[in-house]
Amino acid sequence: MQVSDAPAPILDAATEYPFDGPNPGGGWCENYALVANDPDAGINLCLYQGRQPFDLTVWHEILLLSLPDGRVLAWKSAGRGGHTDGGGGAMTAFRCLEPGRRWQVTFDGLAWETTADELAAGPFHDGPWTRVTLELTYDAAMPPWVLGSGDLEHAQEHLHYEQLGRVNGAVTVDGERQEFTGTGHRDHSRGPRDFRAIRDHAWVNCLFPSGRAFALYRMRLADGSGAVAVACVYDGTTLRSAEVTSMPLLTETDDHDRYELHLSVDGSPIVIHAEIQRPVGTVSYVTPNHMTIGASANPRACMVVQERGSRFTWDGETGFGHTQRSSPVQH
Repeated sequence: MQVSDAPAPILDAATEYPFDGPNPGGGWCENYALVANDPDAGINLCLYQGRQPFDLTVWHEILLLSLPDGRVLAWKSAGRGGHTDGGGGAMTAFRCLEPGRRWQVTFDGLAWETTADELAAGPFHDGPWTRVTLELTYDAAMPPWVLGSGDLEHAQEHLHYEQLGRVNGAVTVDGERQEFTGTGHRDHSRGPRDFRAIRDHAWVNCLFPSGRAFALYRMRLADGSGAVAVACVYDGTTLRSAEVTSMPLLTETDDHDRYELHLSVDGSPIVIHAEIQRPVGTVSYVTPNHMTIGASANPRACMVVQERGSRFTWDGETGFGHTQRSSPVQH
């Protein structure tokens, strides 16, 4: 099932909250994600949580926080901070305040200081800690985009939906508080997952000032047996599925700073111009369902993933969102 003009599905507590039951096994996991940007403050962030298949009480957490002075604050850990209403690691918490509409996202702890260039050059190594807190509230600006079984990353996930919204709150680094007023995109998925199944991918999204939005996911399987390319557009009232006519992956273009994505809705073409504004950082996807900070060549690493704050132009309107693209690790 793809997004259509039918009424948007309602996200109830059972869908939004973490799975409450015995471990289904077979590599089953659950993941929450938030990418957000405040272009006026010059701040971009990626915050990821994932339950581990060997023990669903363990949540890994990854933070990339890009600051206007060029620093990137990165953190990776794991913990058992999950709750009935959301995931939680050692220092992060996702809490559902109103299903389908409002979430509270917090980080209260430490991060390592680095740069986007350092993370792109190789795996991150330990360094001094910096005190960091995030106090953010996410408010949905559109209905959820629910991916169907034929759209999922490896057609194995049992649940996967995404939603663009507005993100407000504060980011505090070393005692200096900066108000955050921006937009963001959240993701929730459940089911078996092994990154070895994927060759490369693109995950792109933006909420524009007018209230319209788009989200896109493109992926190729590692064994060459198939691919996925799906998208949705929102005009401020109706969420519609869109055909992906063109969306370049990293290995398909020499220009990694600019690209065009071409969509089609009911036969009408949409062209959106994208320009990378800020390198947020680099992570690596490791089999089966794990991430490391920086570009890794470890034998278990499958993809090197670029996280990029992006400026999008759609029919003359400019918005700021996120581009995530990967390339295969060359062992």
